[in-house]
Amino acid sequence: MKLLLAAAFFVALPCTASDTDPGTACFNEMWTKPDARAAALKMNPTEPGDEAKMRVSNARLSAKEKAAVGVLLEESLRCQRLAEPGLSTLPPEGQVMMRELGLDMNGLFTRLYAGRATWADFFAERDRIFAGHRNKMAEYNARADVHNAQLTERLQEAATRQAEEVRKARIREDFERQQRADASQRQVEQMRQLDAQRNITNGLMLLDAARPRYQAEPMQMPSFGTSCTSNAWGGTVYTNCR
Repeated sequence: MKLLLAAAFFVALPCTASDTDPGTACFNEMWTKPDARAAALKMNPTEPGDEAKMRVSNARLSAKEKAAVGVLLEESLRCQRLAEPGLSTLPPEGQVMMRELGLDMNGLFTRLYAGRATWADFFAERDRIFAGHRNKMAEYNARADVHNAQLTERLQEAATRQAEEVRKARIREDFERQQRADASQRQVEQMRQLDAQRNITNGLMLLDAARPRYQAEPMQMPSFGTSCTSNAWGGTVYTNCR
């Protein structure tokens, strides 16, 4: 996540952050408060040449300007509290930088309010603070760009791998589906062949059962006359038949 130099409560220009953020709305509104106007116009002059004069002014706050700076300081602290929920969504490094920016500017407001800084000191110190934080945030954003590019690449690689896995899974599913279909078709064909074989067998059996059977008449042997003669020899009787 990139960071912008969100220092709207240190300059009178409208903040570019989301208007729906409570902190942003608070920072935008605090510069329009009548009690803060005396200091707001000095911090962010609108007339040509006025800022150049303020940048070299050794004057300190008048009583009216001091009261106005006090209002701005109180409002800025309140706005920072309102901005905390949104700030907590930033990465840790970004949160640290934004809080450091707030602390640095609160300190500058306090020195100006206490009379320890002139208007020239204020502008010079504000420029230094802003420049330092711009550099920090530019470095952070550069690192964030690299991180985001790497993250995008990893996400794309993961998406590619996932798509490849899905493609392979679909191929496997199609192959297994085709195998099941082929096995089912083979089973159907086997059953059809078995049914055909049974039909053929049954048909042959029916044909065989319907075929007339030939029964041969029993053969009768011709009967011829038989004559037998018996003779006794040495106490033994011998019979001879013809």
